[in-house]
Amino acid sequence: MVKCNVQDCDEVLDYLPFKCRYCGGTFCKKHRLPENHQCSFTFKQDTKSSTSRASSSYNTTRSDVSANSNAPGIYSEKFESNEEFESDEAYERKLERDMRNYIRNQERSSMPPPPNSDSSRVRSFSRSLFASSGKYPTTYWIIGLNIGFFILGSVMIAFGADLSLLFLNFIMLFRNFRFWTLFTALFVNIGNFSSFFGILSLGFSMFILFFVGRMLEQQFGAKILLNIYIWAGLMGAVGALLLQVVMSFISPAFSAAYFSVQGAAMSGFYAFLIFLMGLNREMRIYLYFIPVKIKGKYILYFLLAWDFIFVILGIFGLTAASTALSSFAQIIGMGVGYYFYKKHGRAYAISRFI
Repeated sequence: MVKCNVQDCDEVLDYLPFKCRYCGGTFCKKHRLPENHQCSFTFKQDTKSSTSRASSSYNTTRSDVSANSNAPGIYSEKFESNEEFESDEAYERKLERDMRNYIRNQERSSMPPPPNSDSSRVRSFSRSLFASSGKYPTTYWIIGLNIGFFILGSVMIAFGADLSLLFLNFIMLFRNFRFWTLFTALFVNIGNFSSFFGILSLGFSMFILFFVGRMLEQQFGAKILLNIYIWAGLMGAVGALLLQVVMSFISPAFSAAYFSVQGAAMSGFYAFLIFLMGLNREMRIYLYFIPVKIKGKYILYFLLAWDFIFVILGIFGLTAASTALSSFAQIIGMGVGYYFYKKHGRAYAISRFI
């Protein structure tokens, strides 16, 4: 087992180690640069000799790679040529890019098969989400219900019907026996139905659900996907209804507020996926279709802080009570997503295999 030459570093190098071209030591990713491992080499050579060192170090590394059967194919055919590198910086960039590709390939090959033995669902986590052969009926049903209730709400607005029939309210739920709202609130949003913002919000939510839902369904099956969505929404509804009862003694605005738990159900997906991929692992998310790369824990902190701020603002009357209730439901929904990760997803977390 290869270890980093830095005395205080205990990292085991399961991947291809970095070899310093100056002192010849073997290091991990954190200590690969000369300034990070207190390199004993004196930098007095000119650029030409520095280029020669890079080439000789590369040849030594290539011989090590050929002897290591655990890391096949990390260097492309383009690296096998004898052409010299233009500079040390070019060599560093090349090595960095190949290391990222190697880690990505290791990640894809190390994922176990999904727990479901049904051959139609036994697919690798690394399989493309755009594959046309996959079938994801539960994801499409959830998307269809969200779009269907959005259309229903728009029609109700056009005919002047009471939209509160679709949303949750503690008094209406138990005094008027509107128990169906526990179901309809899972698929509607408190925003305006027919407005441009409402359409944009629906499209953005369904865009995320399309990718996240298919990913989870192909790995864990339809049952777990549906359980996360329903239980995250229902537990969020219970928590928000209790908050509404407590706050109704303080502010009349809370007792009259209507809210939905669609965001809570979606938050369950977000939390499950973030914990599954790993809190310290960088992910690519889409902020209104703009790709942003960020670590999972910062995504989770942002979502929690955003909802918590709206809950506090609603309690002090600085924002709508319905927004505060929906935000509180989303916080609980993320907790439900973490519970399902602990129960079903922890054994298949990517961070355990790299």
